[in-house]
Amino acid sequence: MDLVTGQADLDFPPGSAFSYSNTGYALAAVLVRRITGAGLGQFASKRVFGPLGMTATHFRDDVSLLVPKLAGGYVAAPRPGPHGTGFRRYDVTEEVVGDGAVVTTLADLAAWHGFMASGAVLGAQVRDGLLAGQVLTGGTRIGYALGLESIDVGGSAAWWHSGSWAGYRAAVIYLPDLGAGVSVLANRNDRYASYVALAVAAALAGGDLRSAYRALTGRPAPAERAASEARGVAGLWHEPDQDIFVQFEVGSSQGQGSGAGAGEIVRRENGADLRFELGTDGRWHGIGPAAGSTFTVRDGALIANWGLSARPEGR
Repeated sequence: MDLVTGQADLDFPPGSAFSYSNTGYALAAVLVRRITGAGLGQFASKRVFGPLGMTATHFRDDVSLLVPKLAGGYVAAPRPGPHGTGFRRYDVTEEVVGDGAVVTTLADLAAWHGFMASGAVLGAQVRDGLLAGQVLTGGTRIGYALGLESIDVGGSAAWWHSGSWAGYRAAVIYLPDLGAGVSVLANRNDRYASYVALAVAAALAGGDLRSAYRALTGRPAPAERAASEARGVAGLWHEPDQDIFVQFEVGSSQGQGSGAGAGEIVRRENGADLRFELGTDGRWHGIGPAAGSTFTVRDGALIANWGLSARPEGR
C-alpha cells in the first residue's frame, strides 16, 4: 500500500487505455478485507471455492503453513554436462494475494470449468460478469474482461488466462461453444503452460494437436538467416513510455554460459540467460523459461508480445 500511495502520476486517464496490472488485483483483495473483515483467503474459501466443491483450493496467504501434497517449484539452471541444463528448487516466499497465490488441483479446476459452463452454484450473473468485454472511453473494445482474456480457438471465441510464479506455470482455457475447459499445471518453468493448453483446445475444436503446438512454439528458420538477423537485434533497445531498457546479445557458437548458439539472441534477466530463436514466421520465439515471449523487428522497432493475445506488450 505504501508503494501504491507513493505513486505521483497515472500512466493515462482512467478508462482511456489498458495495461495489465497485478496491483489492481492486490487492491481488490484489500477491499475485500476492509469491507468484509475477512482476508481474501478466508472469504474465497467460504463464498467461492467451498460452494463449488473446490476443497483443495485456497489463497495461500501464509507460506509458513504446510500444504499437504504441494508440488515444489523448480526453475531451469545451467550446469556442466551433455545436456547443459538442470533444475533447482525455487520456493514461494510471496504472501501477497489477489493477483495470484492460489493453490489448486486439476480436479478442482474441473469444478471451476463446470461453473463456467453452467453458471451453477455461484450464479450465471457472476459468470457472465467475468466474461463482460470492456470498452474504453474512446469507444474501443478490448479483449480483456474481468480476469479473463478473449482469444480465438478454431474460429470460435474462447477465454484464457495464465499464471506464473517461482517454478510454477498454469493456464486455463474455457471454450463456451464446446462447453469444455482445459487446465494445465506445471511445477517447472521450462515449459509454457498456455501453449500446451491452447494446443489441446485446438484439438478439441477439431484441429491437430502437434501442428497447433508447433505453430505456437515456432518452426526454426534456417541457421544462416537466423545468424544474420541476430546481429540486427543485438544491442540496447529503449521503450520511452515506460522507460524500459532491453539488452540482447548474439549467442556464441560454443554456447558459453547460456548454451545459446550463434543463431540465437540472449537476454539476461534476474541472473538468468533467456534464449530466443528465429522462427520461419519472422518472430524471435522464447525457448525454455523464456517460452511465451516473442519479439519482432518491424519498421526499426522491436515489438514485444507475451502470451496468447495478439496485443503487443511493448515497442
